[in-house]
Amino acid sequence: MFRHINMGLLVLLLPTVSMAGPTAKELLGKFTETADKTHTSFITKSKTVMKLDNNYSGEWAYLNGEKTKYILQEFRTDGERMKRIRYMWGEFATPDGDIVRPESDKTYVSETYNGDKRYQYARPHDSAGNVIVELKGPGKIWTIDKRLAHGNNISECFGYLEGDVERFDRILKRAGTGQVSVRDEMEDVNGTAHYVIDAKTRNGQYTIWLNPEKGHNFSKAVVVREPGDLVKGRYEVEPGGKNRYYIETTQFIDVNGVWVPAKAKMRVHDTLPNGDQVKHTKDVELISILIDPDHDTLDSFSIDDIKDGAMVYYKDGPPGWYIWRDGKAVAKIDKLVIAELDKKAEEIMAEKAEGSTANDSIGKASNVESKFQIEPGTGAASLFIPKVYSAQKQGKPFVLDLATAQLLAVPWTLDTKETDERLLKVAKGDIAWNGSLVAVRQAKITNVLKKTQPPLKSTPGKWCSYYHLSKKAKLPYTFIVTNKEGHRYLMRILKVRTDGIEVGYNKLVLVADEDKSEIPIEGKSK
Repeated sequence: MFRHINMGLLVLLLPTVSMAGPTAKELLGKFTETADKTHTSFITKSKTVMKLDNNYSGEWAYLNGEKTKYILQEFRTDGERMKRIRYMWGEFATPDGDIVRPESDKTYVSETYNGDKRYQYARPHDSAGNVIVELKGPGKIWTIDKRLAHGNNISECFGYLEGDVERFDRILKRAGTGQVSVRDEMEDVNGTAHYVIDAKTRNGQYTIWLNPEKGHNFSKAVVVREPGDLVKGRYEVEPGGKNRYYIETTQFIDVNGVWVPAKAKMRVHDTLPNGDQVKHTKDVELISILIDPDHDTLDSFSIDDIKDGAMVYYKDGPPGWYIWRDGKAVAKIDKLVIAELDKKAEEIMAEKAEGSTANDSIGKASNVESKFQIEPGTGAASLFIPKVYSAQKQGKPFVLDLATAQLLAVPWTLDTKETDERLLKVAKGDIAWNGSLVAVRQAKITNVLKKTQPPLKSTPGKWCSYYHLSKKAKLPYTFIVTNKEGHRYLMRILKVRTDGIEVGYNKLVLVADEDKSEIPIEGKSK
């Protein structure tokens, strides 16, 4: 017999079928797979249009206003070696006023790591330029990731987001349990459904939109950093500060079956602890890309771009300045040049000692100077001091130590007061340049008084003293620097450039009775 079943009360027990989509780990893995194909060994060429609109207070106020810069860049790497080449032109802010550099006068900057040494080379339009050479010493941390994340704008499209020192998928994969999630609903971006990942990390809050139709590349990303979050993997956002970053990829191209981002727009808005606002936008376009090229045949990591005559400084090698000749650095010891400069310096001092008594202050200067003479073979015939702001941003040394003729690095932070305190407390270093001369560590600058030259005007500061060179001054311009230890140096400004100054100098030695009196500065600012 058949049992009658009331279907109205029947409850069917069926096995549960999960309808959940891919996990964050799975989606990040797909992005990693695509990114590793395109961004391990490659050569890219790109163009960036960068628009700045800053609102600083205090000494950085000269950076304010709307400015546009243009950058053409080539980046080459095989995963270990690398070379980055940048041409830059447009509007640049300086303490002495804005400069408009046309494309015909563009600057050239390159960075090369050839597996042996790292070369940082800067060449203005009218100069052989300067090279900083860094040896790959034991225990030195140096990764391609950091170079990709530092100033390589097209790499932002590949996941090296501004404010990070590695690709975002690696950061998100390290986030703690429950800190990374995928939104339940896919979201539309430019007509395509995207997976959306949210993540809270030590580096800030990330939201990433992944495009499954374009190799799980990201079409959009937003990063917000609050106080305590890390910037560049090491600096914490300070109380009262906030960093906001947005990027949207607007075009992808197919390169040998691999989807590659080709155009993107970026937007940055940082609020500093004191309320200052730092803003800029970037439009980036990929001009070309070669994936897995034959770097050895192409000679991708050569240093042939360094011109003969460039000044060379070893960051962690032999002290002193060298000069680039025939593809290598040679010691810059030219006895004839040093002798000639010594002769000129002695003539300048003799000129003042012979009756420059037009007034009391000039007479006093001459009397003091007549007790000193040039110490042969000291100082440097020609040495480049980079501008403080640009050097700080690039992590390059910029404070000249007169005793050793070396440039020293000073750790820099967004906190101007902290940076200035560090300048005051450094163990060595005497002179820097930021559009005017900066005397640090209690160094003092005094005029070599000549009727034909306008005097330096001094502005004392809490941490440093500033000495302003008149635009009417003729080069070479000569003055005396007395460092903290009381040693005097006769210094000459040989050339003023947009990125720094070239100087020559010699040590002065006492030949008469001891006299520590100061040579007066004329024209002090009130």
